[in-house]
Amino acid sequence: MPDDPFVSYYEQKSVESNVIRHFQRLRDLLLKVYGGGGAGDPISVADIGCGAGTFSRIWAESGCIVSALDVNASLVKIARERTAAEAINVDFVTGSADSLPWPDAAFDIVVMPELLEHVVNWRQCLSEASRVARPGGIVHVSTTNRLCPSQEEFTLLMYSWYPGWLKKRCLRLATTSRREWVNYATYPAVNWFDPYCLGSAFRELGMLPMDRFDLFAGYSEEHWKRRVGKVATSAAPLRWFGHVLTPGTTLVGRKL
Repeated sequence: MPDDPFVSYYEQKSVESNVIRHFQRLRDLLLKVYGGGGAGDPISVADIGCGAGTFSRIWAESGCIVSALDVNASLVKIARERTAAEAINVDFVTGSADSLPWPDAAFDIVVMPELLEHVVNWRQCLSEASRVARPGGIVHVSTTNRLCPSQEEFTLLMYSWYPGWLKKRCLRLATTSRREWVNYATYPAVNWFDPYCLGSAFRELGMLPMDRFDLFAGYSEEHWKRRVGKVATSAAPLRWFGHVLTPGTTLVGRKL
C-alpha cells in the first residue's frame, strides 16, 4: 500500500463496487448521448484526470479506444498495473490537463470526472478538452456545485455555501494542519461552479451544453429520471431549484 494517504485513498476507493457501478451507468449514458460510431468503427475516448484508471478500464471493456491522463504518477502506475493484469489496452500517460499531449479533434468522447474544481487554470483545461474533441463529439464534466449545500469535497458542513474569504481560509488549513478535511487530497477543490456559469464557458468554446436535467429528460432509461428531467426543464425556476437540491454539477457539451 502506498505511503501517500492521497494515493492510498483513491487506490482503495477506485475499486469500490458503488464507484464501478456509477462509472458503468455514466458510460452507458454518454454512449447514448454521443450516438455515433458504427460497425467496425470504434469510439475513441479521452479520460482526463483518470486517477487509478477505473473509468478508463470500463470504457476499454466496451471496445472503445482509450487514452488516459493524470498528473499523479503513482496513480498512473497503479492504473497501468491493473489494466496489464487484466489484459486491457489503455494508453495511460502522466501529464497536465491544461496541456494535453493529443492532437486536435482526436476523440469522440472526452471525460473529465471531478477535475475542474482542483485546478486553478480551469478554463485552460476546459479549452484543451474542447480542442481534442471532434466536431459532433461530446465533453463530459462533473464538478462542484456552489448552489447546493451538500458536497463531498470537504468534510465541513455546508461548505459550498461559505463566503469566498472563509473558503480560502479553510483551504489554507486543509492543505496544512487540517488535511483530514479533504481526505488528504493533494489537490483539494479550489473552484466552485454552478451549471449556469459553467454552461456559459461551454458556449464560449463552441459547445452546446446539456445539464443533468436535459440528460435525464432526453436520454435516461429510468422512467422516474425522465419525469424529473421533464418537470425540471419545463420552467426556469424549477430547473434552478433542482440544481439547489443536487450535489455536484454535471454537464455534457456537444462540440459544434
